[in-house]
Amino acid sequence: MRLSPPRRHILMGSTAASVLFVSFVLSTLAQSAAGQEPIVRLIRPQLDESVLAVRAALRPGPVRLRGYQAPILAEALDPWPTDVPAASAEPLRRAADLVALRLAADGLLPTLASAIQTIGAEHFVYPDTARIKLLRSSGLPMDLVRFYRVVPGAPDGPESVVRHIAEKLAAGVTLDALQADLRSIPFEFRPTRADFALATETGEGIIDLFRLQLPSGSDTTGEKDGNAMDIARQLIAACPRAMFLIIVSDAEATALETQARPWRPPGGRPITLLATPWPADQWAQDNGKSGLVGSAQSGRRQLATLLPRYASRGEERTSFEPAESFNAEALAAVGHELIHSPLVFQGGNLMAVRHPKSGTTTLLIGEAEVARNTALGLRTDEVLAAFRVECAVDQTLVLPAVSFHLDFEVSLRAHGDQLIAFVNDDRMAAEAILGLALAPLAAAGTIDKALAEEAGKLLAMGDSAKALELVAGPVARQADRTGYFPRGLAERFAAPGSGLAVANFQRVLLAIDTLANRDLAPGERPPDRFAGAYVQALQRRLADRALLRRMLEKMGCEVVGIPSLADEARSINYLNGFHEPGRYLMPAYGGFFAPLDELAKSALSKALGDKVEVVPIYCAQSQTLLGAIHCAASAYPLP
Repeated sequence: MRLSPPRRHILMGSTAASVLFVSFVLSTLAQSAAGQEPIVRLIRPQLDESVLAVRAALRPGPVRLRGYQAPILAEALDPWPTDVPAASAEPLRRAADLVALRLAADGLLPTLASAIQTIGAEHFVYPDTARIKLLRSSGLPMDLVRFYRVVPGAPDGPESVVRHIAEKLAAGVTLDALQADLRSIPFEFRPTRADFALATETGEGIIDLFRLQLPSGSDTTGEKDGNAMDIARQLIAACPRAMFLIIVSDAEATALETQARPWRPPGGRPITLLATPWPADQWAQDNGKSGLVGSAQSGRRQLATLLPRYASRGEERTSFEPAESFNAEALAAVGHELIHSPLVFQGGNLMAVRHPKSGTTTLLIGEAEVARNTALGLRTDEVLAAFRVECAVDQTLVLPAVSFHLDFEVSLRAHGDQLIAFVNDDRMAAEAILGLALAPLAAAGTIDKALAEEAGKLLAMGDSAKALELVAGPVARQADRTGYFPRGLAERFAAPGSGLAVANFQRVLLAIDTLANRDLAPGERPPDRFAGAYVQALQRRLADRALLRRMLEKMGCEVVGIPSLADEARSINYLNGFHEPGRYLMPAYGGFFAPLDELAKSALSKALGDKVEVVPIYCAQSQTLLGAIHCAASAYPLP
């Protein structure tokens, strides 16, 4: 891909509606006398006032209407309702309540039939655009209805399905009698763009572009602390051939332009800053998945991004993040191809992999993404068929939600004719962390020096259970009745110049919990119901992780454990990285846990051999915020 020259009007998707115009500022201080492109260039897209007015009213949070779609690209000037209008008639309100209650359980077509009956079947015998929008206002994802083919060869759109249901109901057919008919209607998902293919993440291609989002334009802490800016700086240094496209809020753009000038020497590919009116969250992976459009045979391929129905956060309850959808849409300002999918997803929970021996492409899907789309009324088999077609893969595989996203639980690489799946080995990580904790615990007086030495010898002999017996009790006694530990104890775990003492100590406590509770029988769990539930959750995660390993082995992977922990804000993770030929960009923690970094690096190198370089990218601050480098960036292969 090459960033196209700025255009005053940008076509949004495949429509002719121009809602963006672009002005831009180039950093003249970074240009060479030879007239080379600037090292840093700043582009400021601006939106029509009517679009800004619609977007200003949107707030983050769960959406009231299940079928909601973010007002971007073709939908920018025809926004979907977020709630039932206050002046709506009572039948529409009842239909909206029905959709909210029954859509996931009953399915899309049965719920559509119930809504049509509630509002009045006679209104939909001759469905037009206004009547389709009325159903959309009840929360029904009417764009998905068009994939049900009630009449072979019918025009693309939901009208034929609506007419079919309305005619049956108007003729006196009951909802119960209609169910069998609705179940027989085939679901035929069609890709939003036929020539799009999701980029595989198994290291076959050179990374041509990184897309990042920076919440701040100034460095809040310093180099190698692993905040969002530090990750960007390290990736730029590690990948001099790649382009970088960084989204930042307009308020932070000028400061970031100044910060970014030293990151790349003159003559390198430019860093493009894209300033938008909205705050930028760090996690660029989740609001769009990288891919390619065009044909490999013709050689006319270019980079593209698949956008979800709406950008979201959360697992237990999906929460719409308006700014994340709008920031992703802003990529159109640099000529980047965007495909707005009708499916809901968070990018870290989708991974396309290619087996080097068979050439088969598989989309790994976290089970939460299946749930998000069954909440739209699709059956599980329909969700998987839709993702397979939308992402242009051969097959799909749903993996258990061990971590909040797959990219914190597994990293796959094509290596020779093998597909290696790197997974978290929490026991190996916990034992290493316990060993690192002995000296600070002795220095704090929590354990005496002789006990620390004995525990260290036991760990060296592989007897972590006995080592834990010596250490866990004294550590637990440091907590007060409310479970809080003295700050002075936590500060013993700070590395020189590091502000992560408390975070480091939390990881030590996680290591102790991991080792202490993995083998407890149900009768041995703590009597306190909260503590017992915590132990049960740890053990369930252990069982899910074992299931994930078995599923990957059945898929044909060689599974390799890496000393790594995935526990939301207490993670210390080495799998959330990027593969490309000859290299793995590995998330690293540094500081107090630098020896664990080296242990993980050694395990990766042993599996990959000396022809693959493992490059650490420090991201400790980001790991305390539930992410690492794969979460913080989206990588695009050379077309």
